[in-house]
Amino acid sequence: MSQQRETCAQEWTQRPVFQRDQRLTPDRLNRIHQHQSKRLSQLILGLAGTGVVYGFALKTHGDTDSENNSSEHYGHCVCEQGKIYIGCGLAIDCYGRALYWHGGWVGIEDLGGALPECPGNHTLYVHYAERAYDVDQHCGCDESAVDWVEEGVVFTLSTECTPQPHQCPDCPPCIERDGYICERLGATDHNAVDPPECLPNICEMAPEPCATAPCDWLYSASTGVSLACVCVAETRAAETHATHCGPGFEFCSVDPQVCHHREYVYRNPLLFELIQGCDKHLARVESLSIEDWLQDSWNHPIQWRAFSSRIKQDGISIGFSKPIATNTLNPGSLFITAVVREQNPMFKDVLRLPISEIHFLDQHGDYAKGVRLQFSDLWIANQIDSELSRFNFPFSIELTVRGAHLRDECGDMLDARPLHFPENKKAQDMPGDDFVVTFCVEPKTISSSKPGSHDDDPDRADDQYPDYDKKPNGSSDKQTHENKSKKFD
Repeated sequence: MSQQRETCAQEWTQRPVFQRDQRLTPDRLNRIHQHQSKRLSQLILGLAGTGVVYGFALKTHGDTDSENNSSEHYGHCVCEQGKIYIGCGLAIDCYGRALYWHGGWVGIEDLGGALPECPGNHTLYVHYAERAYDVDQHCGCDESAVDWVEEGVVFTLSTECTPQPHQCPDCPPCIERDGYICERLGATDHNAVDPPECLPNICEMAPEPCATAPCDWLYSASTGVSLACVCVAETRAAETHATHCGPGFEFCSVDPQVCHHREYVYRNPLLFELIQGCDKHLARVESLSIEDWLQDSWNHPIQWRAFSSRIKQDGISIGFSKPIATNTLNPGSLFITAVVREQNPMFKDVLRLPISEIHFLDQHGDYAKGVRLQFSDLWIANQIDSELSRFNFPFSIELTVRGAHLRDECGDMLDARPLHFPENKKAQDMPGDDFVVTFCVEPKTISSSKPGSHDDDPDRADDQYPDYDKKPNGSSDKQTHENKSKKFD
């Protein structure tokens, strides 16, 4: 019974009940509003979290600016009389309160908190703020004449300018997904994974704004949301001397650092975009000069003459969808292997073709959008033109591009998805994997000019394998081995 009485005595969510002829006092109406406002803030904080929802863009010089649009000013803050323009924006603080700003010019004299004491980079924050509002006076009115409490924002500066740590929380190894979710949402009192810093504020009351700012604003100094890293400079001496008042610092026109200095609220559409990898556009293999050989070669092998002619004249070309660093395009990341049959044991032997040259295609600086792989004249004479070749049986060729070794202009690895795989299948991304294609080729045709040759005899036993150090004139430093041809199995 004691537990039941204790449970019944707990404060829980309440809602007003309005009756006919009911007298609603100002105090009761204010409590109703405060109660509902608190519940709404709890819900917003729990579902959305803390950070910028939209906007608060700092106006900068662009290509279309009529003035100061030279390359040296591009991207710099637009400053007028030491003020910067902050666009319309909405954010949520660590108690779930909405921070709405309609947009406007902000100067050092408009800030709350301590003013800058030295020039340099400062972090710009936005805070929840309130002030008494009267229709006639707008500002500085007596409490008895208050019609509304105006909710707004106050901006402050901090001398620290550190990027926001957008990273995964520390967690134990081998934790299951259910366990991670459970502990991340504070479902246990011995969390190996800490909940987000602001989430426990759902169970707390938001502190009343008490720090003062210009024009009677009261703001919450400890609950600011970071917006950007901006530059502050000393006010020009002539203007300071002329006015004999005002702050000694002003905003200066340099590049603001925005994106890495903010917390964000991840809306559902944005979450799905991130899951789909819309922020990543990895390089892929876009084209191959042997693409026409990849369709049905296992049922209809490529003719030897077509294979040998293209290998001798053109080599093999590879095109990429984005420029790739040339220092990563080498025989360690691009190679071709032949899978051939051994003569007597009937095993498959994997032999790497010797690439003698890599020509960069569509090259700009240290990056290229393609390569052409070529083979040495000695190897072509030894294995393509010579009758004593390892290609006297049916064989297959594999082209491998090691995605983990390649780097694009962003420093990212290659996406090794197959050629022409649909772009919208984002879950099929293969960053850093090996891109591999393979095709089958007919055996090399033995020249009938050799006396005593048996081109039509599939079981001939007088053919020989050459050595890889065989000279172009047909001489060899190593003993050759007998070869008996068999059909492809």
